[in-house]
Amino acid sequence: MKSLTKTVMLFGLLLCMAGAKAQSSQAPHLFDAFPNTISCNIIELERIFSIPEGTNVQIVLSTNFIYRGSILNSIQRYSNLKSVLIKSSNFDAAMFSISRRVNDDNTITYVGRILNKNYADGYELIKQGNSFILNKIELKEILQDR
Repeated sequence: MKSLTKTVMLFGLLLCMAGAKAQSSQAPHLFDAFPNTISCNIIELERIFSIPEGTNVQIVLSTNFIYRGSILNSIQRYSNLKSVLIKSSNFDAAMFSISRRVNDDNTITYVGRILNKNYADGYELIKQGNSFILNKIELKEILQDR
């Protein structure tokens, strides 16, 4: 009886340790070689919205960040909102989702993210002053099941 109790306790301890190890393992980072912020070329951002679905593209967002891939979707949601989804060929199939909104005062706002569910990092496109930047993000901060 004592050896059965010890065996069950040892098995339970092993299960707890395996669970703790699984929770502590982190996904790798995809964008470690790139800076935390990347200033974006607005002409390239605008060009994205004129490219048809299915087209292979090379988007030079900055001199040190070129995004290559294929346009999966290009949808005009409203008269003032268009969204494009690009699957990367050079960042392990990361998805670049970007939208362009024409505001009431005719200014243009871009929003977007570059994400890959298998990696711990990504980029978010945000406005900074009069320009737009890609700001590095950690997926655990924005995804619930991370």
